[in-house]
Amino acid sequence: MDTFFLSHGSPLLSIDETIPAQSFFRSWLPAAVAGPEPPRAILVVSAHWETDSPAVSVIRGKPATTTPSSIHDFGGFPEPMYQLKYPAPGAPDLAKRTKELLEQAGFGPVSEDHGRGLDHGAWVPLMFMYPEANIHPGVPALRADPPRRHLPL
Repeated sequence: MDTFFLSHGSPLLSIDETIPAQSFFRSWLPAAVAGPEPPRAILVVSAHWETDSPAVSVIRGKPATTTPSSIHDFGGFPEPMYQLKYPAPGAPDLAKRTKELLEQAGFGPVSEDHGRGLDHGAWVPLMFMYPEANIHPGVPALRADPPRRHLPL
């Protein structure tokens, strides 16, 4: 399994073509980095979802009612940013597996959140890397702990 750290930088990346990171994300070549087949799912660990105890987002399917919503968890930005959507399908199998692995590693108990959407730390990079929104993103919540607590993750 390949692991990458990709920072989205400013949320303005979503609408400002002069930000260099936008061209980087647009030029993402999964075949050159992660192999010839696109991933079935991507686990996105975002610093924008913190909880008191570990959790995973469990959203099923692609219909409008079960697609994770695009959370606009920022303020004071240009109006076009609030209109952006990333309608990727949920990844319930990835969420369940992530929950199992976190609990086995001593991060549990891990709860399941069946309503959380994708925050901008997830959907901003993904909207350029996989514009078709056909990759299933899974998102675990981080605990509000010191960073060293998250290293074993």
